[in-house]
Amino acid sequence: MFHPPEYIGWPEILDLTEDWAERIELAMRLKGEGMDTALAWDPSPLPSSFEYDVDDSREVWLKKYKERRFARALIEACILSKLLIWKDVAICSPTGVVMKPNNAFFLHSDRLDWCFWHHPIRETLEFRKFYELFDEGSFTSVDLFERFCCIDAVTGLITEKNNSVARLTRALHGSSSPDAAQSVFDRGVRPFLGWAIVWHPSDVPETLSELFEQIGILEAASLKPEGRVRASRAGRPRKIEPALSAYNEMYPAGHEILGDSWKMVAKAISDRIGICVSEDTIRRALGKKK
Repeated sequence: MFHPPEYIGWPEILDLTEDWAERIELAMRLKGEGMDTALAWDPSPLPSSFEYDVDDSREVWLKKYKERRFARALIEACILSKLLIWKDVAICSPTGVVMKPNNAFFLHSDRLDWCFWHHPIRETLEFRKFYELFDEGSFTSVDLFERFCCIDAVTGLITEKNNSVARLTRALHGSSSPDAAQSVFDRGVRPFLGWAIVWHPSDVPETLSELFEQIGILEAASLKPEGRVRASRAGRPRKIEPALSAYNEMYPAGHEILGDSWKMVAKAISDRIGICVSEDTIRRALGKKK
């Protein structure tokens, strides 16, 4: 997406938040197992013997896999919501004009910027409804990111959705009627449709320790990220754009026609571009909900 070179764009932020969420979820599980949480901040791959028990049946393995993916998506969506509301975020026009708008641009309809999770994540009160829908098979991590009121979760562009006003009304939690929310959208959002969300580097945490402090992660002390930081922005590869390019090259007619699962697609694309890419990253890039 377009942004001045001195700013950080949406794809780079998603790369960071995905990595942070994976590491935080892992640290919480390690803590729950009574293991050293420092393993979560170590750049070395975690032994597969911890991720999945070798005696697990395929059904048990698949259930654990889906649970962990959804937990990581919840953490990532919360982090992103907090970065959007709590930090000094800007928007950039297609011609390069940068300005700082009001928070209506950035609201998630479920106000995830107010949510604080704990281990086990499934027992976090604010996530109860999400898990009910997840268990029914009617809600995915992609749905979670689609619930930003005025943000295209793939591109990071300010967007008018069919339910933007309804979601703004919900996000304002009773302080706004549908008519008032429509007015907020028409006066404060509509003139900036198509602008991109950007961050100045000074407003993005350099390390997990900074992230924990700045967005108020309640279990920071017990997760012990100090000294095991993996969140430096320097030299981080971008994921969404090369992943989407690789997908289009490898699956011009879509992967379904070949019978490849999302897991197979993620592995194939990771091997192709030399960067570990999750299924959720690919789904977001493609705008899929399967």
